[in-house]
Amino acid sequence: MSSLGGYYTIRMDETRRIAGYDCQAIVLAPKDELRYGYQLWADVQTGMLLKARAFNRNGETVEQFTFTQLVIGPVPRERLRPPAVARNWRVEQAAVSPANLAQAGWSMNADLPGFRKVIEITRTLRQAQPVRQVVYSDGLAAVSVFIEPLAGRAETPAIGLASMGAVHVYTREVANHLVTVVGETPAESVQRIGNTVSYRAPQ
Repeated sequence: MSSLGGYYTIRMDETRRIAGYDCQAIVLAPKDELRYGYQLWADVQTGMLLKARAFNRNGETVEQFTFTQLVIGPVPRERLRPPAVARNWRVEQAAVSPANLAQAGWSMNADLPGFRKVIEITRTLRQAQPVRQVVYSDGLAAVSVFIEPLAGRAETPAIGLASMGAVHVYTREVANHLVTVVGETPAESVQRIGNTVSYRAPQ
């Protein structure tokens, strides 16, 4: 929590009943416009998060969830079995391996105060082309950068900025690859990271 203090103003807020439990609220207000603010309510006895709200620079809610009914405690084993409807689901196994994008000729910069690279991997799904992924985080919010070849794609990808609730997606083409930046952050953040991605063939 201490590292978050450089980028969020953190304070205790109201206590309220949620799903029958007393919950303490904590507010993390951003110090810049590159991340959302958060209001989090946790059960005072267990620390379990029962409600969360993300808000923009105007204080408007952009996403939230809350429990309306909950029992905290031991769960009978039979209730942990997957529902019958899930038995016919197809499970996709994606192979994941460490990656070094710099060695492959790719460079990028988070260009966002407080956001640091936390993982760099390659994902492969069945016979699909490998997809490179880099994740940046400030300890609370996260932004993922995906790089995949355009060759062999059945559909022409949509280029530009899109959003769904609190999530923004920014897509651009670089060196015959599709670069997609996804983050639960304001639009400016995903665009700033996406615009730093470049490629130079290794020597």
